Amino acid sequence: MIHVFGDSHAMIPWQKVYGVSYNWTKGTAFKFSEHKDFHINISESIFRVRDNDFIIFSFGFLDCKSYIKPILKEFNIKWQDCIDTITEDYISAIEVNKNKFNNLQIGVLKIPSFIKGLQGEGLGFDSTYPTRCSDEERKMYTKYFNKKLKYFCDIKKYKYINFFDIYNDGDGYLKKKYASDNVHIEPYLGFQNYLLKNFKEHFKKNILYENKTNIGREFVSNVHKNEKGVNYYPLSTCLAQTFFLNNNKIVAF
Repeated sequence: MIHVFGDSHAMIPWQKVYGVSYNWTKGTAFKFSEHKDFHINISESIFRVRDNDFIIFSFGFLDCKSYIKPILKEFNIKWQDCIDTITEDYISAIEVNKNKFNNLQIGVLKIPSFIKGLQGEGLGFDSTYPTRCSDEERKMYTKYFNKKLKYFCDIKKYKYINFFDIYNDGDGYLKKKYASDNVHIEPYLGFQNYLLKNFKEHFKKNILYENKTNIGREFVSNVHKNEKGVNYYPLSTCLAQTFFLNNNKIVAF
């Protein structure tokens, strides 16, 4: 079974891919790392993760867009040092989850590019995660962030999932014609074929794939701050809604 956890790129393009359990947990690599297994604990029973499953994490897009530039100003550090710290903690948080099981295959999704000159990107995200850097800065952050992710994937023997580059222009920006909402690429058929080609073992005896369906979950934040401090709640208690690709094929897995 394939499970995906992370930002909105953990939801799109997975929505129409058979045989996948995707979980839109919101947030960023920075927040995921900060809270370690408090923010995402993939061993919670709601996710039904088992040994030998393939777990894919998708974070970093919002870090490059909204968080890195303010952190540089607040702490007066170099942008490379900031990304180094975030990626190291991101990988450490993945390891915390991996070590809850005996045998998991781990994948990290490369941070997709973005459309040049488009600050208000759609879906209302800019009210929560406004773009706080220039296009050139953001492209620079994204490129370096991905370089670090690839580096750690090589060391940890994770799968570095790089599917999106073919949708970029010659300057490394996303071609607008491939993003229906100005943010997300939706190559459903191509993505299904890519997964089948590269991770075919996870579709064998996969009841969701056999029924040509999937399951998706959207969560609200499980980190709540008040005057007394910070409270952490199990992610399963913060489930907002559940989706099935085909409502007439709701199956247990």
